[in-house]
Amino acid sequence: RSAPVQQKVKSDSASVLDIFGDVGLAKAPTEAKSKDPLGLFERKAEPKREEMPEVKKNRGHGIQDLLRADRGKGISVQGRLSRADKHTVVELHVSNRDLAMVKDIAVQMNRNALGLKSASAVRVSKPSIGKGESCVALLEVTYGGEPEESKGMNLQIAVRATPVDVLYMTIQLGPVFSALFEMSANSRLDKSAFLKLWSSALESDEIKFDFAHSRVSNGALRSSLESHGVFYVASRGSLLYFAARCSFGGRAKHVYLIEMDLTSSRSSVRIAHKGPDSLYQFAREALPLAIKAICTEIE
Repeated sequence: RSAPVQQKVKSDSASVLDIFGDVGLAKAPTEAKSKDPLGLFERKAEPKREEMPEVKKNRGHGIQDLLRADRGKGISVQGRLSRADKHTVVELHVSNRDLAMVKDIAVQMNRNALGLKSASAVRVSKPSIGKGESCVALLEVTYGGEPEESKGMNLQIAVRATPVDVLYMTIQLGPVFSALFEMSANSRLDKSAFLKLWSSALESDEIKFDFAHSRVSNGALRSSLESHGVFYVASRGSLLYFAARCSFGGRAKHVYLIEMDLTSSRSSVRIAHKGPDSLYQFAREALPLAIKAICTEIE
């Protein structure tokens, strides 16, 4: 399938990507030594918890069932990566199903393929939850941790609470990958920049997938994608073109070039990239899952 403009422009992908500039590595606090089985917690007084930010409302986009009450000693947990106050956070919905009282909730992450780590103390909407009650726990994350490529799409989370001690669960990163897309003005491409990147990306590596089972409107699709950092570029008939950007904390430069056909509900994606091959492979696997997850929320 041709790009939105017929003329093909020869361009080196590395040099073209330089138009977006560099993103510095985010700083995070030093992690304390720990005593639990996976080295995630230390039994000591926690820092003062900050006021809860407003979580971006995306109709449950990417929410995953992480832990059932029968395996969580009376606690069930749902979660995802999301955005709150322009930061990426681990967002957990903790429900007390069977216990008299649950308190002292803390959250930590294990090593993961993207090098994500905690950037602040956990913030909870309630200091304690009685039987039948729930709360939201947010843990701001940043890059700068030691990547562990063997973890793939798995982001292991540990939740500690009184009286159940430490519970382990895993967020699947693919469906929530868009929480890491950059929302800056540089993420928006004009037609010329899109064409250069599309032409420089390898056609043989093009990713094709179905993004919906029913037809959606142009406006609804654009609105939903842009709320997740996937920005509109151009259209041609039933074809729409979008772009998104991810730098993985300065470890890479990725621009995701997306063609979506509203008639067939088929999508093609090319990736203009610089950086480790492991992050490129991660993006190839995660992007279709992320786009599909966004489209499922369109009403």
